[in-house]
Amino acid sequence: MEKNVEILYRQKDYKELIKEAKVNIDNDDGTKLLSNLIEDYMYMSSKTYYNWFNQKSNLDNLPVMGNSENWYQFESINVPILTFSGSNETDNYLHLDLLKDKAKSCNDFEYKIINNTNHFYTNKENEIGDIILDWIKNRF
Repeated sequence: MEKNVEILYRQKDYKELIKEAKVNIDNDDGTKLLSNLIEDYMYMSSKTYYNWFNQKSNLDNLPVMGNSENWYQFESINVPILTFSGSNETDNYLHLDLLKDKAKSCNDFEYKIINNTNHFYTNKENEIGDIILDWIKNRF
């Protein structure tokens, strides 16, 4: 992917929200909610947002959102991986092929697309349960 793709995957006001979160944290007000919705549907505290989305955070172990070059945590996983996304996910959650490519130490990586659902997997609980159970039975 090109470097300028980063803008497509981060929230439009990402830089402003990171600054706002950092100011709140520095002023001992990390529990203060940020001024804008995150991903257009939820409010988040400054400290939570900073911990989740700061590019140097330990939580940035799947850096698809920022199109980072730094995948060191993910690249070191050496156990089987199963991951899935809904077919109606936003683009930033549909990079399972990228995850597979970045899982350099994993020789057993499988991903599935769950049809007709988004990130919440509403009414897909049984289907997902079956996928996970079959995956476990086939490996262990």
